[in-house]
Amino acid sequence: MKNKIITCSDLHGRDTWKLIDPKEYDKIIFVGMKKIITISDLHGRDTWKLIDPKEYFKLVFLGDYVDSFHISNTIMKQNLLDIIQFKKDNIDKVILLLGNHDIGVIHSPLYRCSGFRPEMLWDFQEIFRDNRKLFQVAYQVNNYLWSHAGLHKGYYKYKIEPHIEKEDVNLADTLNRMYEMNMEELHDVGLLRGGSNSVGGIFWADKNESSKKPLPGYHQIVGHHPVEKITITKSDSCSITYTDIFSYKEKFNDEVVIEKDFYILEI
Repeated sequence: MKNKIITCSDLHGRDTWKLIDPKEYDKIIFVGMKKIITISDLHGRDTWKLIDPKEYFKLVFLGDYVDSFHISNTIMKQNLLDIIQFKKDNIDKVILLLGNHDIGVIHSPLYRCSGFRPEMLWDFQEIFRDNRKLFQVAYQVNNYLWSHAGLHKGYYKYKIEPHIEKEDVNLADTLNRMYEMNMEELHDVGLLRGGSNSVGGIFWADKNESSKKPLPGYHQIVGHHPVEKITITKSDSCSITYTDIFSYKEKFNDEVVIEKDFYILEI
């Protein structure tokens, strides 16, 4: 009797494979699946070094490389330099996004964040300035969108959508172009984070803002808001995955487990 083999090809996030009854087949082959791992809010931690880059299509860092209440200046600086070298060694595989703490350093003193080390300001500013082209503020694959804090529906409508141009390939292109043009809209700080705007932008949006009115049509992956475990908020046409868990793990000295503590997306 011949073996029954079924192939699932290029799912790109679709869950049609769930229609298959595995008992009916000798083998199920997935073709074209790509794994993307997200590394969130390190603040000087080197847990990213546990990851084997050969196992992933992309490694997306969500920013917040600096500012800490307990990691030494020397370790934090060296960790940032190691991340930058890791990017240079894997230029197409590694994506480095900026977070509000990084923005706080780059644009000091406009956006001051907790854990700020004034004695390290010039060192960190020089590092970010010398490696500016290696960083961006958003990354997108299909309708999966990575940014530090995420996009609120209303914020997108009034602050982002008016700036979309024909040459923008996708929403991430728009956001990255806006940052290169130093558009202030990206830096909005909402009331829940001590700012004067109704909601925050992609660096500052609070979980209580983005989860209530997420951006339709997109599956967002964000950090910024500490959560005890990777948390997914879903609706009919969109979702937001919150991945900033290391503050909680550090508090309880929990061992880091890659499959559990880093968000891994297969598309």
